[in-house]
Amino acid sequence: FYIGARAGGTRGRGTEQQPMLAAVDRAPAGRGSCAIRCAQDCSGDSWRQFGHDHLCHASRIRADAWSGIAAGLSSFRGLEQKEYDSSDGDASLPMVHRVISNFKAYVEGAFHGLSKKHLQSYADSYSWRYSHRSSSDACMELLHEMCLMHVPLSGIAATATVQPKLPASLPKPFAVQGA
Repeated sequence: FYIGARAGGTRGRGTEQQPMLAAVDRAPAGRGSCAIRCAQDCSGDSWRQFGHDHLCHASRIRADAWSGIAAGLSSFRGLEQKEYDSSDGDASLPMVHRVISNFKAYVEGAFHGLSKKHLQSYADSYSWRYSHRSSSDACMELLHEMCLMHVPLSGIAATATVQPKLPASLPKPFAVQGA
């Protein structure tokens, strides 16, 4: 899927939107997980890397008929592709479409827009929350809050100190350039 504002209505290869890849685990009792990643493009190479990082080769994988998925996930035995039916969108991968829709609403509602610089962090936060939504572990919630704390480099107080000069007899790999 793509996320971000359309540049003059352009779609496909000419879009300015960020390509994203998503997978949803359909575990019983609604305890599944998801993974969302920023990608350079939607090519087979991007899907191959995504599959390596997030999918099991023994899994049954249902996907739409995008050619990049077929090229990237061809080594997965359980790959089953089905053409997207726009007349009945709910029947075509409903969990993935729900996760994508909720992710877009999460980004817009929680962050009031997008920053490509932090988009993967937004995706990681959403994926973590989705995957742990049925957990009531206080330690996991605290860990999540600590991971979300972001202090920009400009916000870190620093003290300037004069560094001592290095001796001229240091070995070559450690020699200071311009000294």
